[in-house]
Amino acid sequence: MTATVDIAITPSLHRELLRAVRGEVRFDLGSGATYAVDSSNYREVPGAVVAPLSIDDAVAVLTAGVTGDAT
Repeated sequence: MTATVDIAITPSLHRELLRAVRGEVRFDLGSGATYAVDSSNYREVPGAVVAPLSIDDAVAVLTAGVTGDAT
């Protein structure tokens, strides 16, 4: 049995990630599915996939996640 959990990215979090990150930010289901594959029976599909270009990008993602509206 495979479980899928959808993470909702709110419009404000979506905008903040696109604004704050210089690297690539993807919100499509295909990118999320690519990063949700492992050998377990459970899948946690991410609401966004980020390829940071710098430490500042990584900090921006974490900050947006903490202060944003991910549900």
